[in-house]
Amino acid sequence: MRRRPHAHEPDRGPIRVQAAILVGAILLTACGGDNSGSARDRTADGALVYHVCIGCHGMDGRGVAGDIAPSLIDSPLVLADDPAPLIMLLLHGIENDGRWPGLMMPWRDALSDEQIAAVLSHIRSQWGHQAPPVTAGQVTGLREATSDRRQPYPRAELGIE
Repeated sequence: MRRRPHAHEPDRGPIRVQAAILVGAILLTACGGDNSGSARDRTADGALVYHVCIGCHGMDGRGVAGDIAPSLIDSPLVLADDPAPLIMLLLHGIENDGRWPGLMMPWRDALSDEQIAAVLSHIRSQWGHQAPPVTAGQVTGLREATSDRRQPYPRAELGIE
């Protein structure tokens, strides 16, 4: 459990999250986002993109101390046969209903369809997961179908309990 800072100590948690996002953005720029190759290439690219996620979900996918975000391990949403709800969550984010102190922000303006497919393929194949990869075409189709959406999804609309 994360120790809360005393009144005279700064809370470094938000700084660590911001640093992880900054490192992830640098890595995203470096990897370019072209994953027109195999599912294996897409998963490797996804490992680079996942660095953006580490600040909240942790390197091991279990979430960081303080329960900022849910674990990705054995998540029904991550492992579902249909990745559409997971894709829509990454594109548009999810409402904060108070279950987690963190907020899943929308990534539609920050990540390309190839990068979203890559990171989702990565988490669907890590930590013992064996779900099929996500394609850039699946992401493109859902990006286009939900292009007028400006609000994060409520959990129920994505079928998340």
